[in-house]
Amino acid sequence: MNQKVQRFAWVLAGLLLCHSPSSVAQSNSTSEFNGRWEASGMFGGPWTFELTVAGDAVSGRVMQHGGVVGPAEIYDGKVAGAVVTFKTKYPIISPVVREITFRGVLAGDEIAFERSVEILLNGPDPGILPVDAGVFGTSAVPRFTARRRGPVKAPAVPIGVSDPTRPADVNGRWESLRWNLDVWRFDLKSSGSQLSGTVSMTAGPGRQLLVNSRPMPIYDAVIEGNTVRFKCKSPDNARTIHFTGRVHGDEIAFVRAIEAPPGAPTGFEAVYGAFAPLTFLAKRTASGPAPERAELKELQQAQQKWAARTFTDYEFTAQWRCLCPMPTEPLAYRVRGGTGAVGLNPNLTALTGLPPEAVRPVLERYATMDQMFAYLKDAVARQPYRLKIDYDPTLGYPASVDLQPGGTSVDDDIQIRITRFQILN
Repeated sequence: MNQKVQRFAWVLAGLLLCHSPSSVAQSNSTSEFNGRWEASGMFGGPWTFELTVAGDAVSGRVMQHGGVVGPAEIYDGKVAGAVVTFKTKYPIISPVVREITFRGVLAGDEIAFERSVEILLNGPDPGILPVDAGVFGTSAVPRFTARRRGPVKAPAVPIGVSDPTRPADVNGRWESLRWNLDVWRFDLKSSGSQLSGTVSMTAGPGRQLLVNSRPMPIYDAVIEGNTVRFKCKSPDNARTIHFTGRVHGDEIAFVRAIEAPPGAPTGFEAVYGAFAPLTFLAKRTASGPAPERAELKELQQAQQKWAARTFTDYEFTAQWRCLCPMPTEPLAYRVRGGTGAVGLNPNLTALTGLPPEAVRPVLERYATMDQMFAYLKDAVARQPYRLKIDYDPTLGYPASVDLQPGGTSVDDDIQIRITRFQILN
């Protein structure tokens, strides 16, 4: 009888241990790492971490809004209780490889991170070590805190794996409209698994001097099922850009990789550059006139209401959420005589590492409602997967914008919120 009691006691103790508060807390803390986390107040910020936990393994991506944007894939990710560790690499392919290690401790809706950088050489030491203060940089802050910003977004239309013996038809012109009204263009010709064509881009307003529109031929091009792969050189011949795309109907969800020797120019924010996102969506342009959308009629009606206003001067606050150089913090604008100006926050300017005269043109690209209407008109014309605009019922200006250019990618999605609108005359 005593042996039975003793055996029961051990079983009961084991059950209690398995369901003890500390064990439950540890299990919960593991799943609580799932989601999108952002750290603000650093160069290139916000820094964004998308974490997905399966058992004790962690996968996901790291990206930022300024400098070399990324995203970069996470690897060697592990969770142990309230501690997460993972690594990523500097997104530019180079003989000098930066491996960045992150260690974070979870506390509620915050992760206290530590980061370290190791320089790895794939070949002879070139004697040039790139330095920057972003999330992938060698001189960035070693400790920071990231806060939960919601779940990891998934594409509305997942792309399945297709039969590699049946190559996709990618004939035609494919375009990607960027936040700054640049257009990345891919003119492709396919026949079975064979692929040829060119990569080019056109400049948005005010960017003509920064963009080389010369078409660059693609090479090492192939189609395998619904996957396309090709390379091209940058117009200055300083970089090699690798493209991998997954085709779904009239959309291609692309991932770029940029190969550059140490010390080579980065190419800034262009299809050939490192300062633009490495993931993007391209859509096949229609061969005939595009069908008229209800959003266009609503936009025209709202624009007519705005044009009928009896004042010229006004101010407002705009907040952007996108994988682009626009800060996520609210920006205050004042419009006088049709010209808009942003109220520069000294702290924001300092984080960019650029003088105010260099920051201002970026932030003032949409400094008036007329500029905002022009952007939305271009977005509607490209037949987005989803576009929801809420207009002010009295004045007609766009108060809320949710733009999803395609169904197979989320990195091109844009949210804009207009608040604190005031008439000044």
